[in-house]
Amino acid sequence: MREGEGTSKDKDKVYENRLRRMAARQGLRYVAGRRRDPRAIDYGHVWLVDAATNPVVGEFAPEVGPGTILDQIEAYLTSDQPRWQEQKRQEEGRR
Repeated sequence: MREGEGTSKDKDKVYENRLRRMAARQGLRYVAGRRRDPRAIDYGHVWLVDAATNPVVGEFAPEVGPGTILDQIEAYLTSDQPRWQEQKRQEEGRR
């Protein structure tokens, strides 16, 4: 492999790290499933967790095609008003 050329796996890792930083800036933790058995029900899942209070605010399951789950997470994190922030505001308003 020549300099400047990366494998698809390397590019996905860079993309994943970028999403982890995006999530952290929004007060979330990016948590990847640790299952190694492809037949397990939660194999390949990723969760976005509120870093302060630990509830899951987004769950993403792999779909057909490489990188699809990362695209789903990016769309969620870059949406104008992420659902979890709106829910958090509503809960704070009830108190």
